[in-house]
Amino acid sequence: MLTGWYLAAALEVAVALELRGADLDRKIAALLEHTSQVAENSSATEASAGHAWSRTSTSSIVPPAERLFTRERHHAMALELRPNCEQCDVDLPPDSTTARICSYECTFCASCVDTVLSNVCPNCGGGFEPRPIRPVREWRPGLSLAKRPASTVRHSLSYSAEEIAALSERLRATPANAR
Repeated sequence: MLTGWYLAAALEVAVALELRGADLDRKIAALLEHTSQVAENSSATEASAGHAWSRTSTSSIVPPAERLFTRERHHAMALELRPNCEQCDVDLPPDSTTARICSYECTFCASCVDTVLSNVCPNCGGGFEPRPIRPVREWRPGLSLAKRPASTVRHSLSYSAEEIAALSERLRATPANAR
């Protein structure tokens, strides 16, 4: 039964990732080989412990399958690349060198970060760093601005100017790594 589960999982992931040909065949074959080994080990464990999961921990079963798909899965996450400054609403295109983000991706222009916010995110209190620029050209399969476009959803602050000024005043003297 474990073999069927792994095969189904492999096929689901392969279809979701639109894998084709030999690459897909190689991954399925590796999954089936690993599943056979797990099933053999599980039989011995079942006999001594009553079921396959007691001594064969999930971590010893799942990681090999995950390792097969780690590269594809790893690329699924990307910065949102918000299109505007949340303070003054100036456009910040994906290639903007003036975009600044906090660790939660709150996005502001360099001018607002320096003059209004004093390097204090009005949402979380953290500091800002320059937002990375996503490559326009696809140097690696599936990784480019065309394949993973910037967000078009505009954001704005939900705090009043007074609340923002008070937080900035309270935290500006504390370095961002100590807040």
